Amino acid sequence: MVDTSAHLMTDERRGYVVVGREFASHQTVKHEAGEYVRGDVTTNRIEGFWAGLKRQLNGTHHSVSKKHLHRYVSEVEYKYNTRQGNDGERTRLAIKAG
Repeated sequence: MVDTSAHLMTDERRGYVVVGREFASHQTVKHEAGEYVRGDVTTNRIEGFWAGLKRQLNGTHHSVSKKHLHRYVSEVEYKYNTRQGNDGERTRLAIKAG
């Protein structure tokens, strides 16, 4: 779920055109033409997030139930959003949030 005030960045896939109309803005990069970054427009961050999620699900958990999928995604989201910090800072933030 994404807030419609967000600025959406996707590749050039046609299906994203309709979805993009609901957001504050929608810009694309043209992977087919070898374009992956244009100024601030890139899909690299979301692709990195999905790669991390897949690595964790396949490498750490091996099996995930649909019932708890949102928990696994939340864990990876937290790690990704705090990736600039160290383990101690991440732990302190988690305790403070709890």
